[in-house]
Amino acid sequence: MGATPSLVQEYNNLDKQIQDTILFAAKKTIKKKYGYCRSLNLGKAGYNVSFWKSINTMRMLNMEIPESTKAMARELEIDLDEVAQMSNKHIRMTAREAVSNLREVQYNAWEEREEWVHENYRDIARARQEPDWEANMKKMLKETQERAVNRKLTGMTKGTHRSLDWIEVPIGTWFYSHSKKEIYKYDRGVFECYAAISPSPGLIPDAPWRFYTHHHLKVPHDDIVRAQVEEKEEMIILTAVEQPSVIWRTVNDTSEIEKLLLERNSRHLRQAEMEEGKCHDPLIRQMKMNHGVDMMDEVLSGTIDIPEATDEIIVAWIRAHKQTEAETKLPPITGEISTEDFQKAFAVVSEHTSSLPSGLHYSLWKCLAKDDAIAEWLAIMMSLPFLHGFINERWQRVIDVMLEKKQGNRKIHILRIIALLEADFNTALKILFSQRLIQSAEKAGLNEEQWGSRKNRMALDPAMRNMITFEYGRYMRIVIAMFAADLTACFDRMFPSLSNIAAGKFGMDAKVLLARGKTIKNMRRQVRTGHGVSRESYGNEQGEPEIAGELQGKGDVAILYCLQSSITMNAHATLFPEMVLPSPANERAIKKRNDGYVDDVNTWAGEMDLALGVEESVMYDLQQRAQGLTNLNEASGGSTAFHKCACQILQWKSNGVTLEINEEIGDLSMVLVDAKGAPLKITMLRPSEPNKGLGYHMAVDGNQRAEFATRSSKVEHTCVAAENSRVNYTEAKQLLEQRLLAQTKYGLTLSQFDQNQCKKLTVRINRAFLPKMHINRNMPRAVVYGPKRWGGLGLNTDMYCLQAQCAITYLVRVLRWDEIIANDIITALNAIQMLSGFETPLLEDPTVDIAYKGTGWILNLRAMMKEYDMSLSIEHIRVPQRQWLYDRAILEEMAKAGGLTPKEQLLAAEFRLWLRVTMVSELANEIGTEIESYKIENDSEWRAESTLRWPNHIEPTNAHRAAFRKGLRESICTKMSPYVTRQDYKLDTPLGKWYPVRRDTFYTAYRDKDTVYYRDETGLHKGIPNGPYKYKIPLDTVEPPPLKSHPIPVNFIGPNVLWTKRPRRMARRPRLRQHKIVVSDALPTDATEIDLVSDAAVHVAQEKGAVSWRAVNEEEQMYSQRFPVEVEKDSYSYRQELIGLYHALRTVIKKFPKLEQIRCHCDNKAGIDKVKQPTYGPGEVSGPDMDVILAIREIVKKEEERMISFHHVMGHADEKKKEEDITRIEHHNIGCDEGAELSVDNTPRPFHPLKGSKCMLRIRGRWITTRVDKAIQDRKGEYDIKKYLITRLAITEETLDDIDTAAIEAARSVHTWSRTVRTSKMMVRWLPIGAHCHHHGAHNSYCPGCGEPGETFEHLFTCPNADLMKLRQSARLKVRRMLRQEKFPWRVLQVIDMILRTVMNHEKPEDFQAQWMYTQKWIWEKQQQIGLTEMVKGWITKAWVQVLAEYDDTDPAGQAAKLVTVQVIN
Repeated sequence: MGATPSLVQEYNNLDKQIQDTILFAAKKTIKKKYGYCRSLNLGKAGYNVSFWKSINTMRMLNMEIPESTKAMARELEIDLDEVAQMSNKHIRMTAREAVSNLREVQYNAWEEREEWVHENYRDIARARQEPDWEANMKKMLKETQERAVNRKLTGMTKGTHRSLDWIEVPIGTWFYSHSKKEIYKYDRGVFECYAAISPSPGLIPDAPWRFYTHHHLKVPHDDIVRAQVEEKEEMIILTAVEQPSVIWRTVNDTSEIEKLLLERNSRHLRQAEMEEGKCHDPLIRQMKMNHGVDMMDEVLSGTIDIPEATDEIIVAWIRAHKQTEAETKLPPITGEISTEDFQKAFAVVSEHTSSLPSGLHYSLWKCLAKDDAIAEWLAIMMSLPFLHGFINERWQRVIDVMLEKKQGNRKIHILRIIALLEADFNTALKILFSQRLIQSAEKAGLNEEQWGSRKNRMALDPAMRNMITFEYGRYMRIVIAMFAADLTACFDRMFPSLSNIAAGKFGMDAKVLLARGKTIKNMRRQVRTGHGVSRESYGNEQGEPEIAGELQGKGDVAILYCLQSSITMNAHATLFPEMVLPSPANERAIKKRNDGYVDDVNTWAGEMDLALGVEESVMYDLQQRAQGLTNLNEASGGSTAFHKCACQILQWKSNGVTLEINEEIGDLSMVLVDAKGAPLKITMLRPSEPNKGLGYHMAVDGNQRAEFATRSSKVEHTCVAAENSRVNYTEAKQLLEQRLLAQTKYGLTLSQFDQNQCKKLTVRINRAFLPKMHINRNMPRAVVYGPKRWGGLGLNTDMYCLQAQCAITYLVRVLRWDEIIANDIITALNAIQMLSGFETPLLEDPTVDIAYKGTGWILNLRAMMKEYDMSLSIEHIRVPQRQWLYDRAILEEMAKAGGLTPKEQLLAAEFRLWLRVTMVSELANEIGTEIESYKIENDSEWRAESTLRWPNHIEPTNAHRAAFRKGLRESICTKMSPYVTRQDYKLDTPLGKWYPVRRDTFYTAYRDKDTVYYRDETGLHKGIPNGPYKYKIPLDTVEPPPLKSHPIPVNFIGPNVLWTKRPRRMARRPRLRQHKIVVSDALPTDATEIDLVSDAAVHVAQEKGAVSWRAVNEEEQMYSQRFPVEVEKDSYSYRQELIGLYHALRTVIKKFPKLEQIRCHCDNKAGIDKVKQPTYGPGEVSGPDMDVILAIREIVKKEEERMISFHHVMGHADEKKKEEDITRIEHHNIGCDEGAELSVDNTPRPFHPLKGSKCMLRIRGRWITTRVDKAIQDRKGEYDIKKYLITRLAITEETLDDIDTAAIEAARSVHTWSRTVRTSKMMVRWLPIGAHCHHHGAHNSYCPGCGEPGETFEHLFTCPNADLMKLRQSARLKVRRMLRQEKFPWRVLQVIDMILRTVMNHEKPEDFQAQWMYTQKWIWEKQQQIGLTEMVKGWITKAWVQVLAEYDDTDPAGQAAKLVTVQVIN
């Protein structure tokens, strides 16, 4: 039957009844007295302010006191007769006092609310007989306090939020901007911008007086003044420009504000329909009919009839809507919303989310969704309009909330519209579009160049792409240009009918789109101000331009814009080729046309070769691409904000030494035309001038001046807010960590600040926050940044370290995620590797500086890694291979040897690029003994023929050659004289044997054991034997030479006949082999199905471990191995078992090539589950031990033709089951466990990153297998604080390593911040003792208890003051009592008590030690090495764990932590 008018009416009547029923039940149940989070004093104080403000206003206006004010007087118990006798001055003073009192109450508001919760909730909970009311009350109190703190911090940093109770509107209609040479017309809340008529494209007159008649909306420049114009049909003539004057007036009248805002919003949302553009093409108008549904099938199938005269842009845009094969196979997305989806959607939404004030707010919907029966009916009601394509009348009401784009700026044209919709309508759109549609679209494949509103993508990614592209350009010295575009009001210019077609392309049902389109078209929109919601409304009216725009705040708008943008970029791809920036070996490349994040889109063009006029060619190409994308955006209603756009270009010039960035723009320009063909000149930025995009200031030359200034100003703003506000230490810590550092981390991921810049930020932050957090600002930074297990505070305010954390964490994450960003970064790494001339990967060994004069993210990252002794192992980085046994990289040897000035290093590096060589083998003769003089002498023209793409370079001079020769003499040819010319440079170490590897340099001839290969201008020819060592060269060519061939000198002895020597023996490449013991080798090599069982034995305390695995078939034929593995400190069996599984898989796949099914069994259930489950996002791949997980998954991926499965097996089944119940696989697991124990004592091979792990970080020689950011902070802080403690505690490094830091960390991890600070001060001797205070300026160093001069920390434990002696005695007894309660062994208590008595009472333990056991004496001696006094402060030896384990091995580590806790507390 469908949606007949009568059924639709019945539906809306039922919906109204449901609404009334819900609201009636809510009003009956929810009353004010049941509120849990109120403050009576706060309400009374606010009421008092309102009363006195009203009295003051009435007195000033000489008006009668209204009834509302009289009601407030009765509520506040204020006598109005007394008020009438007060003077005006007295009333104003009373009003000020009321405001002051309100602020005081607001400061303590959360305490007031806490008291209310205690009293009110307790009574209600008891009445309801709730058993866990105390836990619920604590939760509510915590949430109350957190909300109060967050409101306070937000007010401090962003200012208090004020409702929109006034706006500013311009005085006049026409305005002129002297700087922009434009005129503006104010029309119903917006400014229409009219461009000057140009005599030639891009040329704007100095004093224009003629302007085009078409316009686009624009925010006018700040320098506008009123003007007078004469409007004609063909142009607008500027007749007069007034002097600067006040052009804004304030409106605070309620009715006028509402009227102006309604007019403004109506005009703003009609801009796409009113302005010129390709969206008004007749064909697109047809597509928009009936909400885009009528012609959708024709458009999506590609059968739409397109007239021949149609603009090619329109044709490309329409053709891009045609469904691909993958999209046609997508399942249709219907409007049916299940009960489960309904409940999930409302469960995750916050009840504080704003919605339409019809009364059905999110709190009610969340409550309703909890009941299964009610949720089922409401899900049906929500689904029906989308299933049958009709309108729910309640959904047609919308409220526009006006927000300030810039705080304090209330100019009417700058206000932002956020739409409030009915909660159930918006939730339905989220379910259908933001969940189902985007999943379907991602499955089919969206354009990779749109990054916004997509899962696992964030703004950092396109910002990194932009930055790394220019960085690649600087390394390869190529010309790259970028057009940074910004679209005008992107969401507000979208046509819902065209959005529907985009949604239909990815499977959305037409009924859903019809219901959505009808609802949007019939919406009536009101506006909310500080005075409430307007009674009047606006909407689509007969004869008026259509209101376009997907409402910002609607649940589907971001996804629909993403789909439209993807289609637009696909259309752009059909018109323009990709910009391809290849890796030096052409194995990968940066490929792009655009990079977009929602409405911020960058368009690219570039050229690899530097030639005359290449800059103009690149700019012309970029202009065509940018114009094409601009026109395509117009087709869907978009408009480019040309005044916000900018163009950047990387170009080069020679300085005689090398190529440097050309700062001068010269005659380069970029001109685009708008919808009517008017030319508009785009701002050209110099390479040193930054373009701000995606929250980052990016300059082509990589300078950080603008970004540092911005970051400094933001840090300064937050620091000033902290210093000028009353905050306690917990609020200060929250402000630091959750506001300042969280905000700063985004920029630090991309920034390249040096140590001096970071130090300035660090100093400012520490000076502002440390005193607020009860930390002396002069406390050693080693303690401030050090980890808690070493007595530090663990703060992360060192900006240089934080920058390293952000950058390296991001790099590890994207490389392991292994998608576009990883490809671009690796391509840039390959480029800088080529430019450096090093054979060692630059990030794997950052200790040697390269000869490069410039900046970059990669180079800054390398500098930070060098500072903190870090290295990164990255897969797929292409480095030059050694051709000979003793081959080396030329420039790397020069850098290590030194002897060259910085300028000479640049000269030598430039000549090396011109030669096109990296390794010594590429420059030496074929027998590897010397470098011929003709290759490197002055005026030499020799250059190697290479398969690689080299960075552009200048023509070398004799100065370049001389510097290069000097570098050779200083490094690999040290016996050569600098005074002899035209000499062959003999190598200090001959190169030895050739390796069978790829060769990037072309040689004349190659030799293998069978024949010779000869290269000429036609190609490579395989010789035909023609006698002993003689070969005839045929005309046929072959490529490439075999790997097992090597270059060799040859001589021609006749026409096409050459002679050469016999082939040389080739060297084998060294391999690190694991010490593996083959236990059994009975499994046939042709096995097709096996069970692979593995296990590991790990002894963490001894840092030993081993792995054993078995591959068995059904006949119990077995192949088995066992081998030791490296176990790092604080490791555990989880990782070693996964490593064993990895090696087992690799071995069986290689050894048994016919395997079809492999069933892997391991008793590590968590690891098995992790291997089986997919990776949901980039954040997961940088988690603990993910390197091994990724390596195993890589094997499974590569061997997808085999059936590899993973299963959990019970570990130690022999201890948990009877013998007859143990399964076959469990028996093998037991055998693996026993086998692993046999190899524990063997020496393991040092760990190296597993193939497939993508990327691994190493810090100070230790591979990081946990959270990267935390590891960087801990390792850096640990290194500094250990150096500090060796001096501070006067102990050796060996003694320091004997401290049980695990126990200290376990004890301090649960401390409040106040206790953390206090214990740190005590552990590192930073308490305000006399000697310390005197050192920092106090007038004396006397002990206040006994008057002894030079009070030391140790004196605190021995001071003869009676009160202190009594306190120490009480603390000692308290420690004994608490340790007894923790069930410490009696003999351990004896030692502890004796230590306390020795430290505090100077007792001598010799008399007692005579009766002690050996263990007691041993632990005494071990603790004495660290210091008995230090134990009282929490520094305990690791030996305590061993002693405690002898008495009770249940939890010795936990007891050690309790020992630290008891000592430190008391």
